Amino acid sequence: MGPIFTDLQNKFDGKPVLFVTLDFTNRTTHHQGELLASALGMGDAYKENQGTGFILLLDGQKRNILARLTSKHTLTEMGAELNKLLQN
Repeated sequence: MGPIFTDLQNKFDGKPVLFVTLDFTNRTTHHQGELLASALGMGDAYKENQGTGFILLLDGQKRNILARLTSKHTLTEMGAELNKLLQN
């Protein structure tokens, strides 16, 4: 998902979107991700969605999950989903 995530970030450069990467590689990065998620008010989503290979789209106000994107989605599909959510 790394290259796709980077492409998605580039596609939405300048848009009101915060891209956050949470790394589950080892205990240190896992703990740092937990702290970051908590600081952003996303602690519950973090605890419920641990693992790799997906992108979560969260509402910035309510912190609820709006969509879960995986490698089964193309970059175009991901962009369309994000655009749709930005228009709401």
